[in-house]
Amino acid sequence: MELSEKKIIDIFNELKERKLIDPNHKIKASKKPGAFRASVFTSNTVFYNPNFSKELNEDMIRFCLLHEEGHLKRPQCGVPALFFLLALGIIPLLYSIYDPSIRIISVFFMLFIIFSSIRILTEPFHWDEYGSDEFASRILQYNYGIKKPSELVKKTIDAIPSSLDLTKFLPRLFFAFIENHPSTEERIRNVIEVVDEK
Repeated sequence: MELSEKKIIDIFNELKERKLIDPNHKIKASKKPGAFRASVFTSNTVFYNPNFSKELNEDMIRFCLLHEEGHLKRPQCGVPALFFLLALGIIPLLYSIYDPSIRIISVFFMLFIIFSSIRILTEPFHWDEYGSDEFASRILQYNYGIKKPSELVKKTIDAIPSSLDLTKFLPRLFFAFIENHPSTEERIRNVIEVVDEK
């Protein structure tokens, strides 16, 4: 186990001992791109990629872990909205199995629903990110004496390598339809307005 990986696990355990992270939550290493991410399906696991986390200090790691904990603990808007949208497009297609005469119309309806409405998911995904930033920032402020968490948020985001390879077609296509993260400037401005000591 690398030193950076041990540091992440030690900090995760420290946060659990202090009851800042749910004692039932787990952490697992992952090879997927991205420094940290919460599991969408299990609701109790945070994944980390040690290769994306090497430049982070202890406070940055705390922010990342608490941010993902925020995704696990707070009600999320983006993923349920995405599933609802997909279901809305797929239900008529499934119905066309029983009535083949509407198959072509169902396919076009599904494509229309997905491509015309998917852009509206940007806002719910942004709400999720802002909420998790606020969750992590308040804990760091109250428990670790970080008076202006916005400065730590900026340093952390700047230190994490981008996991989105825009040179490939599929990531570019996904990014064109859903911007699931607000810009760094928007995230910092939100933490300044909502959490930072004035």
